[in-house]
Amino acid sequence: MVGHNGGIFKMNKLKSYLPDKLFGKDVAVWLVWSMPVGVMIILMLIFARWVVPQIIDIKGLFNQIDKVVNETKVLNEKRVYLLSLDRAELESKLTLIENGVLSEENSYLLVKIISKIGADFEYQVSDFSVTLGDIKEVAKKSTKFEYQTVPVDVVIVGPKANFLAMINAVEKSLPVLSIDNYSMTITGDLATIKMSISAYYLPEWTQNKLEALSLTDLTSNNDELTVLSKIDTYKYYGVTEGEIKQGVQKFVPSDRVDPFY
Repeated sequence: MVGHNGGIFKMNKLKSYLPDKLFGKDVAVWLVWSMPVGVMIILMLIFARWVVPQIIDIKGLFNQIDKVVNETKVLNEKRVYLLSLDRAELESKLTLIENGVLSEENSYLLVKIISKIGADFEYQVSDFSVTLGDIKEVAKKSTKFEYQTVPVDVVIVGPKANFLAMINAVEKSLPVLSIDNYSMTITGDLATIKMSISAYYLPEWTQNKLEALSLTDLTSNNDELTVLSKIDTYKYYGVTEGEIKQGVQKFVPSDRVDPFY
């Protein structure tokens, strides 16, 4: 009772220093609510200072767990899909893709490929022009990859009768070649063909990791399957490193005078 009476005495003493009303309400009402409000403010400060950061950390941990679970699920889906593929068929497709682009960013490699194609139709490289640094980057919106075109201007000479077969072979060769423009002149039975040709090179082909590819990227769509089926009929003209070092044997016209003219 002493404590209770002492508390009442202190409360009465405090009231003696305050006006009877504060903001239109009895001071006694304010005093009654001051203690709970003070305790509430202290609890809110404690909550904001220590509890909220802990909740944020726990939420971040749950987000990390969800991320790991989702990544594991995606990797398992990729694994199941890859295991479902026929290994021989997959290796065949990969070989086609590798053969479809240049093995290195080298214009002289492209000239050597054209020379090998020409040899099948008795055509030889008469002249070629390579502009150093003339490598164009082309971004394909429909794919994740950015490839480069490697251009070269080349002049080939050979039998006029084999002209169409030669052009057709260039258009149906691996690596895939694009004839940007060409012109032809005829001298007797010889045809001189001037062509601007480009091939393709993927600088980051070996840099893309499997983890960075989605299941959609790994799955061939109808358009891609059609392209693979088409280039499967193309002839591959591989060039070894030794053949590149040998250079290109240029066509040398004969100085022999035809006795019948």
